[in-house]
Amino acid sequence: MASHLSPPTVGEHLLISFPEEHVLHLQLNRPKQMNSMNDELEDDLRKTLRWFEATPTLWVLVLSGSPTSKAFCAGQDLKEWLIKRGTPPPVASSSSSSPPLQSEEEKRATQHRIRHLGGFGGLSTLQSTKPLLLAVDGLAMGGGMEILLNMDLVFATSRARFALPEVLRGVVAAQGGIPRLLKLVGHARASELLLTGRTFQAEELREMGLVNSVVSVDIKASPEEGQKAVVAEALKYAKMITAASPDSVRVTKQALRLARDGSGHIDQSTLQNVESKQSRGLYAGRNFREGLTAFKEKRAPKWTDPISFERKGSKL
Repeated sequence: MASHLSPPTVGEHLLISFPEEHVLHLQLNRPKQMNSMNDELEDDLRKTLRWFEATPTLWVLVLSGSPTSKAFCAGQDLKEWLIKRGTPPPVASSSSSSPPLQSEEEKRATQHRIRHLGGFGGLSTLQSTKPLLLAVDGLAMGGGMEILLNMDLVFATSRARFALPEVLRGVVAAQGGIPRLLKLVGHARASELLLTGRTFQAEELREMGLVNSVVSVDIKASPEEGQKAVVAEALKYAKMITAASPDSVRVTKQALRLARDGSGHIDQSTLQNVESKQSRGLYAGRNFREGLTAFKEKRAPKWTDPISFERKGSKL
């Protein structure tokens, strides 16, 4: 099905497969570390996502934990982070009234990560033109939750648990999670998740509109059974999406993102979308003609790969 594709070489912490035509499935595979992110996994994710964006025959991404994982992602691997960077030094006493500040070097590193690399392998800040689907079984904590907030469709098992516990660790959700959560669920709900750090069930997130559907899984089921059930649900939706015109899907996603992340003015975001190269290319492209012709001829359309345009600011 995907023998013609040549994905980048990655470590065993990231599993790559092609379960359906036009669909890339990425599985985080650090089960002993609850799929928490380290530098090597993040680097492999970034180069794989760049390849995904540049491959016209891949239209949809499905992201999940691996079959042996009891979690989707527990965020940053803080243990490894502390080993590599060292435990923060104690705050020196000072007679000055000014509080101590992060060093300029650390500040620049943080800015570079946010502006150019993208958090958690680029997943929490990825500005993809393609639909991103997430399947969660087990835990999605911290960075795992920030990744969720940047996905287009989210599916979870009934035993999945979610939290943004940064305030309980003395840190902040700094990879795009705070503004996205505010826009998605409003101030009161966002404050509840962010300021308490408490754990939420999948059904609670579905009621907030952060999860599309909840797949019933026995609490005692194996990780493999849980992952299989929720990935199957995600793939069902991936097949629905790949049955549509890829050009139309990408321009529609662009319109959704402009409306959500833009100025907030409906007419302005609509104009931005209509005037874009992607939208203009759609109406001059093969899939536009094919869709209308197939409708007229009462047959299923035969889509071709979408038009490619150079993109800026993908943060990978």
